[in-house]
Amino acid sequence: MPTDPPSGRSRSARWFVPLVAIALAVTGGTACTGSPEPGPTTPRLKLAWQGVTLPDGAEPESLAGAGNTVVVGGRSDGAPRMFVLRDDLAVRRVDLVGHGVYAATATWVDLAIDGPQVLALGRASGGAHGLPRWTVWSGSTQRVEEQPQPFETFGGPRSGGLAGVALGSGRALVVGSWDDGGAGLDAAVWGVSGTSWGRTGMTSGALASTATRLVQPAAAAVTSTGVYLVGSTTDLGGDDVVLGASAWTAPHPEGPWTRVDLPATTTSSRATGLSCDSTGCWVVGLDGDAVALWRLDPDRAARVTLPRDASSSPGRVAAVAAVSGQVWVATSVQDGSQLLRRDAEGSWTVFDGPTANRPESPCGDTGSASSA
Repeated sequence: MPTDPPSGRSRSARWFVPLVAIALAVTGGTACTGSPEPGPTTPRLKLAWQGVTLPDGAEPESLAGAGNTVVVGGRSDGAPRMFVLRDDLAVRRVDLVGHGVYAATATWVDLAIDGPQVLALGRASGGAHGLPRWTVWSGSTQRVEEQPQPFETFGGPRSGGLAGVALGSGRALVVGSWDDGGAGLDAAVWGVSGTSWGRTGMTSGALASTATRLVQPAAAAVTSTGVYLVGSTTDLGGDDVVLGASAWTAPHPEGPWTRVDLPATTTSSRATGLSCDSTGCWVVGLDGDAVALWRLDPDRAARVTLPRDASSSPGRVAAVAAVSGQVWVATSVQDGSQLLRRDAEGSWTVFDGPTANRPESPCGDTGSASSA
């Protein structure tokens, strides 16, 4: 968690030990590397990373942060674990209450936190064909409980898999893909009533795949102004197949949904992460092999130029965190990882990340950021 001392010359940070290999890494396809002309060289600051060991020898798989609280989903002895990390480095176990057989072996796919509320998505393999068995968990930073669902809610022959969860403004959502009988898998959104989850309606319009456009969601966010999904759209309508980074926005989970194409310079781009704060939403992804960042509004998106340092050694994107007008991007580079910070005025600072492994995701508050 890098913090800014008065002088701005010496900085400290802390990271989770052991670091998990990046879970959200994606390849840039076969297109050549391309991005807008990089900005000027920015200040690069060394960080003294301080290790935080999770109890029970747990290895972190996912994390989410709100304020000065970070929730870490981990794994120990083949079973899921969850912890809360405070800004004073104190680590506390979160009580996990599982009910189904697959809860006991679930791997954390995604976490979301909104104040004291926590939403989590787990996955285990099971059945004769070893297909994914999804588990959804809800609770607080004290206790998180599985909400068992019928198998057909998230699984079965029409399921295309789940991408993640979103929590905010009194809404809890799961996003993924579903076969509604059309040309291909559609983007789908599940909402909850009590403890029962269900799709918010038949997929239509922007979330539906067609004979020439196939949609694939990757991440989601909920704000007071609406619901946001990001991912990619595969365009089959031209002479060449084009993979384009896309976003979908709606005022409510039920829609109506609008697709927003994210500007790219190659024929192979995709959005992999999304984070929103009170000032807006930010999307991170890849354009060819290059790291890409976009500012997303309900009806438009703009490409944001990254510092020259970020594009000189292309890496895979881990995630993005937007906090009080600041934007943090964690990327993996050849010799480890780095954190890029954009302040409210648009100025960038580059921080050296841990070298032991690639980051999985950053999160932070107004004075710090975590990387796992």
